[in-house]
Amino acid sequence: MPAPALAQNNPDLAFTTLSDSPDPVVAGEQLTITVLITNSAADPGGGNDNDSTSTALAVGLSGKPLTFVSDTLGAGSSSVCTYSAPTLTCALGTIADAGGTASGQIVFAVASSAADGSTIDLGWILTNAENDVRPAGATSTTVDTEAALAVTAQAPVATEAVPGQSLVYHVRVANAGPSDAASVSLTVDTVTGLAAPAVSGACASLPCALTTIASGGQKDVTLTYTIPDDFHLDYPGTNPIVHTVTVTSATPEPTPPGDRTQAFSTPVVPKADLAVTLTDGVISVVAGAPISYTVSVSSAGPSRVDAITLTGLLPALSAVYQASEGWFSASSADGNWAGLDLATTEAVT
Repeated sequence: MPAPALAQNNPDLAFTTLSDSPDPVVAGEQLTITVLITNSAADPGGGNDNDSTSTALAVGLSGKPLTFVSDTLGAGSSSVCTYSAPTLTCALGTIADAGGTASGQIVFAVASSAADGSTIDLGWILTNAENDVRPAGATSTTVDTEAALAVTAQAPVATEAVPGQSLVYHVRVANAGPSDAASVSLTVDTVTGLAAPAVSGACASLPCALTTIASGGQKDVTLTYTIPDDFHLDYPGTNPIVHTVTVTSATPEPTPPGDRTQAFSTPVVPKADLAVTLTDGVISVVAGAPISYTVSVSSAGPSRVDAITLTGLLPALSAVYQASEGWFSASSADGNWAGLDLATTEAVT
């Protein structure tokens, strides 16, 4: 007498748990899906069973800002998931009837470019050899964005601001993430007496539109100010020169935040390359007769000069000082020449 035929398995699979964490998730960080699948079919006995065999969990990732990182769905929390574009498939094997389970977590990296306020909608499908048709599971995760932007000075760093020369700032805006920074803009406050700088690098004018800076990325900007040669004379109270550079973005800051504002402080140091000549214009002199000396001072700049101290002169009581510009006075063996406006390539006598 032949043995009775075994009944076909009739498993009953369901997602007991299918959850996402964190929700919302920050672009550039990780999303964890927790899975618990239960086979609630009863054990029919008599050598039959309702086990689910060749069980697989699949999810389509096409168009999703996700990269598979790891899973713990296998025995002993081992990995059983593989990605073959565009589908992630996890081979769960046999899930016994009468309450057998498969559980674990799947970890994804969320792209740093994922849009703020968007949602990551995933459809999860269970299959097995028994063709047990189950409703698909679903997760929906909202995306937030955060970007730690920082402004720093790059070499060479200006150590002095010389009137008549250029003052150059090399500025770097870096994004430490985790998300891409959108609509990034750089501004610099104004300093009285200085015109707007020439701008080069990642932008050509102020305010500087840096658009998007990817997580881990950076953009460099060079600001070149022309300091008038008389800046130290017209604005003596502006020393040091302080420029505050600020970067803004449509992407909010994380906690702790970056350093989106940086003050660049540079002392004003006027410099002038002066040359002095002393002539009497004669070959011989007559005892008791007056003699005239001409002192000529010229400047090779770069800064404008308003006063000069001459040393080594021996003023006589009857000396008369006639200056082509300003006024000259003598005291002891020193002379002081004030009231000048001596620019580069100019000379006074």
